[in-house]
Amino acid sequence: MKKNTAIVLGGSFDLSFAIGAFLINLKKYSPNLADDIIIYHDNISEKDQEIMNSIIPVKFIKFELNEKLNNIDTFVRERFSDLIFFKYECLKLLNEYKTVIVTDFDVLLLDDISEIAIPKNNNVKCKMLKDFIEIIGGDLSHDILNEPSFKYDKDMFVMGAGLIVFYDTIKNIDELYNYCLDKTMQYSKYLLLPEQAIFSLMLHDFNIEPEVIDRTIYVVHPREHHKYKDAKILHAFGPQKFWNSIENDSWNANYKEWIKLGGSKKRNSIFVSSKLSHRDFIINKIAWWIPIKKWRGSFKNKFRKSRF
Repeated sequence: MKKNTAIVLGGSFDLSFAIGAFLINLKKYSPNLADDIIIYHDNISEKDQEIMNSIIPVKFIKFELNEKLNNIDTFVRERFSDLIFFKYECLKLLNEYKTVIVTDFDVLLLDDISEIAIPKNNNVKCKMLKDFIEIIGGDLSHDILNEPSFKYDKDMFVMGAGLIVFYDTIKNIDELYNYCLDKTMQYSKYLLLPEQAIFSLMLHDFNIEPEVIDRTIYVVHPREHHKYKDAKILHAFGPQKFWNSIENDSWNANYKEWIKLGGSKKRNSIFVSSKLSHRDFIINKIAWWIPIKKWRGSFKNKFRKSRF
């Protein structure tokens, strides 16, 4: 018999501290949201796993890349670890759960988010965010780049992968899962944001219309919280995180509680309280979309030295 709900996230061992802070945060606001919390990981230490389980029960799954993706182009692997593809595995979890909530952990809950699991009607197959690129007038070519044979509609729905809800009204699970693997290999030389691009293609090719998640409530950047007072989730998407340059008392308190429990520290144990200017914030936000690290550095250096 299927369980009702799973919350799923994926993270590497060096970000255990951030996952731990998230679990403390989740227990505070939505402890009963899920039957199970599942973490795909690559070598989170036994000690950190034990501490996480003391906060709230967790199922740990050592992530193994599907063999179909073994020869994926280095263009993807230069920018992401293989863990980026754990979200494909969440489709298969629909064999065990009626609802699967997939979330990033660079977030801060401000309130109970239990309603995120509830669809507007019984026919909804998934809830998705509209990607930031689409909102500012972009299209999927920003996520797949300049693949010559790419001929999809310019106005198709482009999803953001920071928060996803899948429902077991999706019946062709294996077909969708294998589609994601095959399309990843087909476009691997061009993928900027792999899972976002492939899930967007999946929605289009299988005529899946998602229920759209309200970004002003569930994915508000911390630096824009003052604009959206009803926000329930702050999401530090991009390079600036709560643990390096975004100072937030609530996140810091969660982190300190994690350390008090004996959890591993972040590599630089000093909180960076960097007050970026609005100008630098915009530069960093644009640079986030540049695929090659060297190009990102050149872009930042050029525009920080110039005046505009």
